[in-house]
Amino acid sequence: MNQHDNPLGTLLMPIFGFATIIGIVVICLMLAYPSTLTAGAALATVIGFAATLVALLGRLIGPEDH
Repeated sequence: MNQHDNPLGTLLMPIFGFATIIGIVVICLMLAYPSTLTAGAALATVIGFAATLVALLGRLIGPEDH
């Protein structure tokens, strides 16, 4: 069996997969129901996921002075 050299990569893979699925769902909703409400919800979803991923990566990687 292969040992993982970077456990951070194995942890981030399902997170980015989940974010991709949510993004596809949001795009499909925008195409199915084009309105200001769905555009606002899509924008809020993208901003929320971006902020969450940045915060999570910051915690996982840690400070730069280690």
